[in-house]
Amino acid sequence: YDLDNDVSSETMTITLASKTNRNIDDGKLVYESKPVNIKYEHDDWGNYTAIGFLAAKYFAGYTDDSVVEKKDMVSKGYLSEVLIDEDEKHTITIGSTLPLKEGYALKAIDISVEDTLVRFVLLKDGEEVSGSDEIVDKGKNYVYEKKIGSVSDVPIIIVHVETVFHGRETDAAFIRGVFQISENPTKIEDGDTYGIMKVESKSGGIKMENDDSFDLSRDSIVEIMGDIKFKVADSDTLRFAPFVEGLEELRGTVSCSEGAFDWTPFNFEGLYYDFDTGFSSETLTVESASGRSIGENELVYESRPINTMFEHDDWGKYDLIGFMAEKYFAAYNKTNPVSSDKDLLSKGYLSEVLIDEDEKHTITIGSTLPLKEGYALKAIDISVEDTLVRFVLLKDGEEVSGSDEIVDKGKNYVYEKKIGSVSEVPIIIVHVETVFHGRETDAAFIRGVFQISENPTKMEDGDDYGKMEVKSTSGKITMRNRETISLDAGDTIDVMGEIRFKVADSDTLRYYPFITVDVEAEAASKLGITAPDTASERDTITITVTAGSEPISGADVEFDGENIGITDANGEVLYELTNAGSFTINATKLGYESASKTITVEKYSETQQTQLRIESKSELLQTDTFELTVTADGTPVSGVDVFVDDNPAGVTDTDGIFSYVFDTSGTHTVKVEKEGYVAAEKTVNVIEPSAEFKAVAFNITPVHVTHKQPVFITADITNTGNIKGEHVVELRINGSVVASQNITLEPDEVTTLNFTYTESEPGSYFAEIENMGGEFQVVKKSIGWLVYAGIITAIGLIVIYLVTMRREAIAPIIAPTGSKVVAAKDQIASKLSQLKTKIKK
Repeated sequence: YDLDNDVSSETMTITLASKTNRNIDDGKLVYESKPVNIKYEHDDWGNYTAIGFLAAKYFAGYTDDSVVEKKDMVSKGYLSEVLIDEDEKHTITIGSTLPLKEGYALKAIDISVEDTLVRFVLLKDGEEVSGSDEIVDKGKNYVYEKKIGSVSDVPIIIVHVETVFHGRETDAAFIRGVFQISENPTKIEDGDTYGIMKVESKSGGIKMENDDSFDLSRDSIVEIMGDIKFKVADSDTLRFAPFVEGLEELRGTVSCSEGAFDWTPFNFEGLYYDFDTGFSSETLTVESASGRSIGENELVYESRPINTMFEHDDWGKYDLIGFMAEKYFAAYNKTNPVSSDKDLLSKGYLSEVLIDEDEKHTITIGSTLPLKEGYALKAIDISVEDTLVRFVLLKDGEEVSGSDEIVDKGKNYVYEKKIGSVSEVPIIIVHVETVFHGRETDAAFIRGVFQISENPTKMEDGDDYGKMEVKSTSGKITMRNRETISLDAGDTIDVMGEIRFKVADSDTLRYYPFITVDVEAEAASKLGITAPDTASERDTITITVTAGSEPISGADVEFDGENIGITDANGEVLYELTNAGSFTINATKLGYESASKTITVEKYSETQQTQLRIESKSELLQTDTFELTVTADGTPVSGVDVFVDDNPAGVTDTDGIFSYVFDTSGTHTVKVEKEGYVAAEKTVNVIEPSAEFKAVAFNITPVHVTHKQPVFITADITNTGNIKGEHVVELRINGSVVASQNITLEPDEVTTLNFTYTESEPGSYFAEIENMGGEFQVVKKSIGWLVYAGIITAIGLIVIYLVTMRREAIAPIIAPTGSKVVAAKDQIASKLSQLKTKIKK
């Protein structure tokens, strides 16, 4: 959906046989996407067509009223990502570049003396692109065309030259308006499959349907296509919702009027909703709006506690409450494992729910179960009767006083602490499922962990959260805006906490609430399992557990419900397959979202073929050469056919080795086949090479100067990308580029840049380099205390001189003129002359 243009592209429709039937027949999930007209950010360029595909925005074609010739890409089956569409101002001095995407950069190489023409060349990975040399008049556009798939002469880069400047010291072109699409399109053909969906048509848009039936199984994640998935509630009642994994923005339904509007968890995913029970906690309501503003007290936020089940079912229920899109503990009730009725909300406290899970964990004697906020539960002894385990609780590695406790199997370890003014609040509950005392290993098996924060949020009437003020905490939380909220076009407004409003850049009022998601942190909290999809009895497979592409050690791994071990430092567990059938592998670790994977194990046969194996990296840069070795029973195999994304790529050499360079970044599937062997495949993540530059330190000295006195500005710049790159670092003063330096850095290399700047006009100035900046003050030059002292001294001497002259005039009446008077007069005249010279200086 495009908020500024008020157009939507994608729809997804599911048809259920009944409200309780969890099986979805083939063809009953339909996805459609149609091209829509979008205005360029640079208004003078008109429109182009965009299309949504798998919840991402793609370029579909240029229109009749576009700045360039009409081109239709989607009808040819090509979708190119829109890399840049902006209308910001940029300055390119002669010899410097405007960095673009996919390794491109626009370089200014000359400017005419008449200040109207600029000559550009285009660089790709630092090398000049053939045929890109072009002279552009001010007010015109630089356009670079390239063949995209089978479509020739497609403008992939458009840059508007606003004006040109030829000065005594600087020649520069001023850019306002940049548009770029990817030169690496996605190709779509009828019959292509994406997840469980199959392309039925691409004429006038894209239509897909599910190719096979699928189930909405209780408490499951169903992968639909790309990052689009269904989440199904852990409930007898069928509740499910689509979501996009890795989405950086969760937004609510758009309000298109000045009237009242309600947001609940059903139309704004950022508000808290208990998916398993179906209870909602938070609402956000605009009671009325006038023009482009929400009046004081007209925006109302309410949140009520809801009674929810612990993830460990045997524990019953507790009260939780959503607060500003986060989940908090409100109170225990007597249907809980500790028979506690501690109520934090009634005392004005909210404590974050840190852990609430029912996964299985193993603690051997001397090892720990890591918890949150520096806590860890340590098993220090187990009884020989296999029923009792002795625990102590550690905090930042030190034993917590009074935490030593012996727990019987089937019982709970509970640690209580004072929270705010509420004493003896259970903040940690751990259920001991069973205890094992063996010849080689003593262990306690945990299933059920609950922990709340010991650092609560204190709420009182009158407290401010962003633009909202707490009106009541009695039984529920009520807040209202304490001042008028202006909904100006194009604005993003901080409402409270992570909740914001985004307003369309349009004459028509449209706005929606949203929260941002830390995608990297979210990915790093989810476990993933890598293991073969198919294998045979007697095979020993490697199961790898990761989170955010990092191997995870200490994760519990189950195969068909039985614990088979804990991952090592490489995140791996080896397991020998003993039975044929379809089995589920589960991986859990406290503090991480669990993962599961299904594997098919084929029956062993004496005459069965030998399994091929692929040995290679799982991740590499696109510029690197991918090398794999194919083996069978540990021996390299030559002449093996290698397929990349189902396309033939070559065969292995006599050492079983094959090399390949990927054309595009992203996730690729490598498959190897040879007659007489069982095929194997592997997923390889190919990272796009890029050089990204940012400032990691910034300093201005001094921050208070007089006009025409220089300030010295330094910045440490690093390359956070993965390849060596060249970059123009600009010094901006109050948004305007005043100086620049070219740098070339290796990945993670840091260099210090020094700039000197002198300002002649007094005022406040903001200096910025890359992502960092600071303010300095320029004042008029004062005369100085020495000059003032000189003036006062001069006045004093003049007074003395006049008095002396007066006395000299009177002296002849009372006494004859003497040599002393003449000497004093000469001395004063000499001093006055010297002082006059000093004042002039």
